[in-house]
Amino acid sequence: MFRKLKYTLLLLNSRNIFQNWLSAGVKYLLIRYGLIKDDITIKCSNNIFTLDPKVYSFIISAYYNGYLKDVSCGDMLRGRLWDVTDFVSFKDGRGFLKMPDDVTLSLESLDPIVIPETWLYDIHFLGFDLTDYLIIYVGAFVIAVEPLPSNYEVMLRNIELNPDLKPRIMPINVAIGAKDDVIEFSYDSSVDGSAGI
Repeated sequence: MFRKLKYTLLLLNSRNIFQNWLSAGVKYLLIRYGLIKDDITIKCSNNIFTLDPKVYSFIISAYYNGYLKDVSCGDMLRGRLWDVTDFVSFKDGRGFLKMPDDVTLSLESLDPIVIPETWLYDIHFLGFDLTDYLIIYVGAFVIAVEPLPSNYEVMLRNIELNPDLKPRIMPINVAIGAKDDVIEFSYDSSVDGSAGI
């Protein structure tokens, strides 16, 4: 009951963004329940966009929860995420996040906890006091390890989106452990955060 009420509220809230909010919402529900497989066509300020259902769901949920603001429609659908990112843009049915330091990330790599902590609020920075130190910056290459094949593919797409960083990143599709071994773990891509867990 609560889930149906939430979908109804999300659908009604989407009328503030999309002109064809009712037909787009109905199509999204049909896709979500597996009755059809398709992208969603939306109309915004008389512009037409075709969105992947996950991107559509992200837009509606983030807007409903107040994370996505200042939505505008031009050659791309744009908005501000968490009041911090430069913009969120959507083209060719996919979503992209433009972080404050100009790094571009695919929306499919969005983790609602890790992205704000790492990219927006610098929570993981240890806050070194480097006053009066001489800093020598050599190389700064990154070895990026990702054991889950689907997340590894997303990482490769994110690296391609950032050609300035690409030569400095070495992606590896393995896991790191205390000994050589093989381990199986289950993963459900429909559950947010399940890879992290």
